[in-house]
Amino acid sequence: MKKILITVSLFVAASFAIILSCKKDNSTTTPTPTSVICDGNGKATYYPLDSANQWQYEQAYSTLTPTAYVSYHTTYNGKSYAVVVGELSALNGNKVYLREDASTHNTYKYNNSNNTEYLEIPGSPVLNQSWQGCNSRRKVTGLSVSLVTPACSYTGLLEISDTLANVPTKNYYKKGLGLVGTISPSNDGFKLMSATIK
Repeated sequence: MKKILITVSLFVAASFAIILSCKKDNSTTTPTPTSVICDGNGKATYYPLDSANQWQYEQAYSTLTPTAYVSYHTTYNGKSYAVVVGELSALNGNKVYLREDASTHNTYKYNNSNNTEYLEIPGSPVLNQSWQGCNSRRKVTGLSVSLVTPACSYTGLLEISDTLANVPTKNYYKKGLGLVGTISPSNDGFKLMSATIK
């Protein structure tokens, strides 16, 4: 009888221990807050092109706050392009046509004056990779660069240098956010102040 009682007691104790170990953990952990302006939207693209995405910049030595935004989408040669409208010199005027390849995450720029598509930003960049862009020679000059803007201290940025007429301009891109800054020899670059990104 003692053996049965000990066995039953051990069984009850073991069952109770199992029940306690399976009890749901009700403690809550607060997730680390993220900021779209500093961290992007978590997507793999260097230039998010969803409708209504918008970027506002601070211009060096100026009180201007130029903006760029996705205005609408249009089709050329069977491919859909986001029409990015803005006042940035990096946009070479008022609008550019950009698209992302879904499989490679390459960003392409379409030049409607010569009906040609050019690589703008490689989805998997390699240091010193270079190519002919739409208006300039482009080269990957950094894969994990830091840059301080009015909004954030960025790290891990992609740096692409544009050379036009032997004058290089450095462009800085954050995945899931886009262009966060430009620096040119004349120091008239732009730095991101705010963004609305889907």
